[in-house]
Amino acid sequence: MTPRRPTSWLLAFCALLVGSTAWALPPGYREGIEHDIGPPTPPAQGRERAQLRGIPWCGGVRERDKDWGGLVIDDLQQYRQNRHSQFRLFHLARAVCSEPEEPLAQRIATEVLQLWINETGMTARDAVDSLALHADKDTFQAERTALCDAIQPKGDDTRKERNALAAARFLLLGCKREDPLWMFPDEVEHLGPFIDRGSAARDDLAHLAWVLHRQFKDLEEGVDDALIGYAIDQFDFHAVSADAVLHQLDAAPLRGSRYARVMVLESLGHAQVMTAKIEALVAKRASDPEWKEMLITAPDRGSAAWNAAAERDKAALARSDEFDRKLREGGDIHGCQAALRPDFLAMWKKFKHEDIPTLEAAMSDHPLAGLLAKRGQLEEAEKLMLAARDELEKSLGKDSADARSAVDAVVSEGLGMFLRRVDIDDQPVFVGGKFHGFRIAGLRDPQFWNGVDLKPGDVVTSVNGFPIEHPEQAQTAFESLEVASELRVVVEREGHPRELVYPIVDDR
Repeated sequence: MTPRRPTSWLLAFCALLVGSTAWALPPGYREGIEHDIGPPTPPAQGRERAQLRGIPWCGGVRERDKDWGGLVIDDLQQYRQNRHSQFRLFHLARAVCSEPEEPLAQRIATEVLQLWINETGMTARDAVDSLALHADKDTFQAERTALCDAIQPKGDDTRKERNALAAARFLLLGCKREDPLWMFPDEVEHLGPFIDRGSAARDDLAHLAWVLHRQFKDLEEGVDDALIGYAIDQFDFHAVSADAVLHQLDAAPLRGSRYARVMVLESLGHAQVMTAKIEALVAKRASDPEWKEMLITAPDRGSAAWNAAAERDKAALARSDEFDRKLREGGDIHGCQAALRPDFLAMWKKFKHEDIPTLEAAMSDHPLAGLLAKRGQLEEAEKLMLAARDELEKSLGKDSADARSAVDAVVSEGLGMFLRRVDIDDQPVFVGGKFHGFRIAGLRDPQFWNGVDLKPGDVVTSVNGFPIEHPEQAQTAFESLEVASELRVVVEREGHPRELVYPIVDDR
């Protein structure tokens, strides 16, 4: 008996059972798709050219769609026209695996790879690995879930160093949202206090998250002069080390995670692309001398000054770093204030200090003092700063003086004229039901107040030992200046009492 020849439907069914993908594109599709794809996308400047033999990422793709050709053009167009549409490329990477031997599918795969290389800045090899993971949806989701569960931050208070760094890594690797930080910018401002001399400088993944965040800010659409941020950000951009970042993946729980490696490679490549884009804009602006000074020349001077100051005062800086670390982590800071006070005083006494405003201005211009003052915003460090400044004020009072003729001129104008130069809150300050003082709301005539360490918010409680609750008391205190040898004003600033002392020197 002669064997019967299998029918075509049976052959097709058998082919499906063994995993064949030999589906022919419908008539007319090929020409239309080739026309709509257009010419191959060229490599962006400095990027590799995509070259494929076969489609190397299809091994883990289980989905097969015989109608894959009907969707590719829409995905390509949507990706090319819209930001944050990387998922379109991933869909295309899966679609071409429905018929990987089809020449048109291979051409589309090459286009996908080139677009991905251009966007991420990755090497062709790394881009293939990235597409392979994204195309394999089940593996991608399983690895993402496993990693994100392992690096879930243990606390929500990002004022603490360990929580801030953990939150940054969580965002960087796409655990808070479906997408990693480089694809979907999110706020990581909580890292700010840890960037300068903080541990973010030593946690390369957190530092990379900060860089991606700042690059987005420097290029933020609709924000005038957003590029100004580059003056400071450039140093963080250039400090990114791919080797150091990848080395951090060798530690648990990141070790061996394919997902983590792909997210980090994409983030590193994208950061490099964005740095180049920002610096191209900076180069254009630098043709204007003012912009060049602001974005390039002044930052270079500042960097050199900082490095010199850090080297000169490295011992003091090391002690401050340790204090800052313990303070943020709630560690034992007993004895730290006594150890740090001499560092503050030794540095500040070198500055011009005719009066407190002059001293503060000199501090703001000093690279190291600026950092220490910034840290002083923390509660404990602020106490240290105030204590140190009080010590300085005691000595400054001897050097800062008012001329007798100038004091007499003010007194002769009368208390009413004097009060026109200061705004006082309508309601006095009471403590425990008793009058405490008057709060300064504002100071008029800046030239008049130059050299006087008063500012809005200060509560004046007495002048030259006289109370000032009632008008007649204030008048007595004011008139006492006619014969006084010094002006003594007791104020309370941010809950801390202090006394301002200004000798009155006879110049007549």
